[in-house]
Amino acid sequence: MIDNIFTVLQFPFIQRALLIGCIIGVTTAFLGLFVTLRNMSFYSDAISHAALAGIAIGLLLNVEPFIAAVVFCLLIGLGTAFVKQRSKVSIDTLMGVLFASGISLGIALISKQQGYQGDLFSFLFGDILATNWNDISIAFVLGLIIIVYLLGSSKRLLLTTFSPDFSFVRGVSARLTDYMFFGATALTIALSIKVIGIVLVTGLLIIPAAIGKNMAHSFKQAVLWSILASVFTTIIGIIASYYIDIPSGPAIILLGTILFVLTSLFQRR
Repeated sequence: MIDNIFTVLQFPFIQRALLIGCIIGVTTAFLGLFVTLRNMSFYSDAISHAALAGIAIGLLLNVEPFIAAVVFCLLIGLGTAFVKQRSKVSIDTLMGVLFASGISLGIALISKQQGYQGDLFSFLFGDILATNWNDISIAFVLGLIIIVYLLGSSKRLLLTTFSPDFSFVRGVSARLTDYMFFGATALTIALSIKVIGIVLVTGLLIIPAAIGKNMAHSFKQAVLWSILASVFTTIIGIIASYYIDIPSGPAIILLGTILFVLTSLFQRR
């Protein structure tokens, strides 16, 4: 069995899949903690489905769909922060509107496409084994930007999350923090779609963070456990999917779900 695993690791497409999976896994695990702490799980789901419109725009304009999705998600994320700052509508309602309108626009634009769209199928359900070096380069650059942002903004994010009044007294701009965080989340989701697909991308953000919170007694521990859980499920999920002949995305999410259930049952008190 061990020999078989080493044999699989010699394949270039497996190596590329593992590399981009770990890059995105670290990014989503770190960001996912803040997403769950801010009760924004539905936002990640809404953005991922709105990305369908960005992909459709890319296909219509003969632009790389991945790049179109990244740009579209970023614009939607910043637009959502703008509306949130200037509207009395609850965040849940705003996310519901974004979810419905985004996927409706995507479906409407896709209906204008002619013929079979194989790229669209891969974006819906992920195709990490088809990753190329261009995808890895983009993931590395965007992932590094997001991680550096999170490292530099962790205290502000925690302060505005748990004590908005105190953060105001300390001179922390909640508006700027929202813009930056909504934008970073949108970028991360767009980045993850190539790997896990629109349908499952929320799981990549939420499940490792939930595992980390089950295992940890502090925020730093939660970050560490979340990253370890994300990298572990990504690596094992990709290898397992090769042997049992199922898509890698569902394998990663299902393995993460099993770990979440186990850590929930035996979490540290």
